[in-house]
Amino acid sequence: MTVERIQFAPVFGADADFPPPYPAHRVMPNWYKEMPAENYAPGMQPPGEGTRTVKNCIPFLDAMTCGYIIPLAVDLKVTIGANGEFVGDAYPRNLVDVHTPQQVPGAPFENNYLLKFVNPWLIQTPPGYSTLFLPLLNRFQPGLMPLAGLVETDLFYRAVNFPTIVTVQPGTTFTWPRGTPLVQALPVKRAEFHSEFVPLNVEKYNETNEKTQHVPENYNFYRDNIWEKKAYR
Repeated sequence: MTVERIQFAPVFGADADFPPPYPAHRVMPNWYKEMPAENYAPGMQPPGEGTRTVKNCIPFLDAMTCGYIIPLAVDLKVTIGANGEFVGDAYPRNLVDVHTPQQVPGAPFENNYLLKFVNPWLIQTPPGYSTLFLPLLNRFQPGLMPLAGLVETDLFYRAVNFPTIVTVQPGTTFTWPRGTPLVQALPVKRAEFHSEFVPLNVEKYNETNEKTQHVPENYNFYRDNIWEKKAYR
């Protein structure tokens, strides 16, 4: 397997104290860690047949753990008044700015408040690799929804900031401590793709379908026979 390198350089100097980015698999949400592999409907008790939970779903886990988490650099407090007005906030202005509704006319979120998080980390990828910046995948951070962006981080030697929709409900105050997961960054290799429509390979489809029928010995067919482990360090 080819090993590539992604670099995070501190924009504000080596002495600046900001929570560093880290591989997404390193910190998992408590709700996921505490979720059982099987769940039982009300009235059913082991050894009754339980329902396998999403904790068994490798694609769900792969999305959650791919790439790197860029955490919130500062403590953040946002208050939305009863009528939806932005009535209170507390954050360093040099690290959190705002976008105006005039920048997103007609967008479904133009009536939401948009914050711009200044990223204290410059991200550099190998030649031919961009970085896809995404809202947290399968982590569901309440109150904040960063907008996605794809940046040629091998060529653009500047920090990429994060415009973020505030989804705090009216009459609510939310506080996020520094270090809260904010954005997921995934290096992607640039390539040209062409789409086409082809006939279904019925024989291959039926063969795969037969192997993945929900019988106990095939529960982990995808994990054991298809999945390739990814590495982000």
